[in-house]
Amino acid sequence: MKSPSRRESSGAARKARRALLLTGLLFAAAVPPAAHANLIQNGSFELPASGSTQVGVTPTGWQLLGNGSRVDIIRAGYYGAFASDGVQFVDLIGGGIFPSGLKQSVDLLAGVTYHLMFDYNGGRYVNGTQTSGRMLEYALGSLVSGSMNVDDLNAFASNGPTTPWQTESVVFTAPSSGTYELVFSTPNGRHGSPYVDNVRLEEVARVPEPFTTTLLGLGIAGLGLRGFSRKRR
Repeated sequence: MKSPSRRESSGAARKARRALLLTGLLFAAAVPPAAHANLIQNGSFELPASGSTQVGVTPTGWQLLGNGSRVDIIRAGYYGAFASDGVQFVDLIGGGIFPSGLKQSVDLLAGVTYHLMFDYNGGRYVNGTQTSGRMLEYALGSLVSGSMNVDDLNAFASNGPTTPWQTESVVFTAPSSGTYELVFSTPNGRHGSPYVDNVRLEEVARVPEPFTTTLLGLGIAGLGLRGFSRKRR
């Protein structure tokens, strides 16, 4: 059996490299890179910007619940308060109507996995005593929901020992494409607390489109046929 010449071997190697490159390009097209863009507008409540705490204001990009309730934007430094991200955070109680809170609509795609994250805290009264039964509730349509008691939390240095901001983290997959409403609310209370900051909703995984999956299969099949052809020679 005649051994292949150096030129023939070099040509076969180049063809193999081209085939591998083609397969890699097809794979890259089929599997998009992980996205980290935040789908939430003004998730840290930095807008509208102000040099002081804002009472009864609606954060940019958000809506009130529509029942007459109000919210406040707390500026870092107010009673020794500190924000989780940036210099402002939202106080879900800005009046005496309940439930009180905010909402924002987001567009989600079927089959895509998302990561919802937000930070939350609470506040004691000025005399240092704890609130009682103060709850934070959240929901993203019917996809995710939860609640937590914030009586043991305190973001104000002047009201006693402060507590770190807590983080809620939920990963879910959208069952269908559409517009969903993210809601943060509290069912009761009088003054201040609960607080929300640094709201993020990011896409973390997407199922490859059928067309790009087919291309990937064709690329791998082509590579296999090349190898089979070389063996037969």
